[in-house]
Amino acid sequence: MKPVFAALAIALLPLATPVQAQSVDVGSLFPTLTYPTPKPAPVTRTQTDVNR
Repeated sequence: MKPVFAALAIALLPLATPVQAQSVDVGSLFPTLTYPTPKPAPVTRTQTDVNR
């Protein structure tokens, strides 16, 4: 019975990957990893800009 659980765990392992980092291409057996775009840099203001 233990090998059945091991086989089931190995079969379900790809489903445990983060959804955000995985996009499955149907035409390929290997997943294509995509990552979210980075946030823009914060706007910095100098003390002169604040005093205006």
